Amino acid sequence: KGVDSQKRADITVELKMPDMSKMKKWRELGQPYLHKGMWVRGPQEEYTIKEQGLYKKVEVQPGDVVMDGGAHIGCTTRYFLDKGASYVHAYEPEPSNYSLLERNTKGFPVQLHRGCLVGPEFAGDEIGLWLSQGSFTTTHTVYEKQGREMIQVPAIRFLDEVKCIRPSIIKLDIEGSELEMIDDFQHIASSMKQVRCVAMEIHSLMNKTSKQLAKRLEQVMASGFNAVVPIRYNWSICTPIWSR
Repeated sequence: KGVDSQKRADITVELKMPDMSKMKKWRELGQPYLHKGMWVRGPQEEYTIKEQGLYKKVEVQPGDVVMDGGAHIGCTTRYFLDKGASYVHAYEPEPSNYSLLERNTKGFPVQLHRGCLVGPEFAGDEIGLWLSQGSFTTTHTVYEKQGREMIQVPAIRFLDEVKCIRPSIIKLDIEGSELEMIDDFQHIASSMKQVRCVAMEIHSLMNKTSKQLAKRLEQVMASGFNAVVPIRYNWSICTPIWSR
């Protein structure tokens, strides 16, 4: 009231303009600093700490061994240890993430594995990893992405690892590769009763092929587990949880 129309327009535009310095900071990857007890490199990785609430319905018991596939910088690894897990096997392929993972888990009961978990159809000792740019350190993927740099990293066969380390909890956040492991989960559901809980981020659910694979995975998991958090097919990405 009392402000002419041109000034009101100027004020409106000024209020809607984003803080470009914050936007730039969000996209940049800086030097590591401590945030809530974790070494991070920017606001995106600070946010990753908050995301651990996704796993609050995973029941952690004393003596649990956790398989953390796609461990990134160690936020989920530390989360499960804080909840009472006895030991974590953490898998991360990207070198700079792995370096920070080492830093964040030093002195904790954790064994680190550098490489990509792969399904039964993959043959070879290495696999290409397409690197995301800037501060998006959680979205490196084995699927070719135009404009991204690709590096070769060790390939680690998922089911062989499960048989070796015998986890009671499996967590996977591996940027789409989870749907290549349906046959492995068929074996886990029917024959590996020590696996009590599985939490898995599922990607690209708006894609028809991915949705069909997710439905098949849902049927496989139902043969040995109960859905604590179901697959949400109207979401692009979701984190279902199954428990025995």
